[in-house]
Amino acid sequence: MQDHRPFDVTVQCSVYHEGHHHPVVLAFDKEHPFAVELIFMPEMAEYVFARELLFQAAIQGVPVGEMDIRIDPVYTAERGSHLVFTVKDFEGETFLGDHVLILDRRTAQKFLYTTFDLVQLGEEDYSAQVDAFLQLMQAGTE
Repeated sequence: MQDHRPFDVTVQCSVYHEGHHHPVVLAFDKEHPFAVELIFMPEMAEYVFARELLFQAAIQGVPVGEMDIRIDPVYTAERGSHLVFTVKDFEGETFLGDHVLILDRRTAQKFLYTTFDLVQLGEEDYSAQVDAFLQLMQAGTE
């Protein structure tokens, strides 16, 4: 993660995919409080999705989906309580197929509670980014 921007909260864990466990990092940056990143190590491939989706699935226990990702809370005797992510892999407008990832639900819950210590859900504020963008736009027109 040296080449990646710094995050305020990271949790190293693993996902189960195609018969193997893969190391990943769940990451949160309070400067971008609406998003959560799932970063595959060591490749640094990442999926970025709404923190609200993870909250609904991991804490509220509700299946959720948004365009290229679906998260289903599931309980099995083999794995216990976990989240099943179905992520569409796409290149531009072409979908290349689905990846199914399994993440421990308690890990996701602990991660979320830590992010809530920094930015409560529903209290996200992008005003600093909007102000910076407006200043940049204004500087470009002078």
